Amino acid sequence: MIAWAHQSRPAAKVIPPAAMTYQDNPVRHDYRLTPKGRSLWPVVTAMRQWGDDRAAPADPPLELIHKPCGHTAVIAPVCSHCGEHATRSDLQPVLGPGARTPALLPVPVH
Repeated sequence: MIAWAHQSRPAAKVIPPAAMTYQDNPVRHDYRLTPKGRSLWPVVTAMRQWGDDRAAPADPPLELIHKPCGHTAVIAPVCSHCGEHATRSDLQPVLGPGARTPALLPVPVH
């Protein structure tokens, strides 16, 4: 993977051509993410969006266009049940079925 900071430059200037092939048998010239890697897409996109909001609020270097409607899209939390936008104050942390200790819950602030 090429670091985000280097993606604005042509790959040949960042990585020598000999290093572009990462596998010889069969020959492959690119990386394919596993399902676990693809599942990180919302996290990485949210982090990019957070950085753009702070470092380039007026002119983000990258925008995501929602193909069906043609408008800019952003990562935003929604309820998986009703589809409503969810803010931090709309959410209540509770222990899930895999919890081993109540210490996982945040201490209530009054």
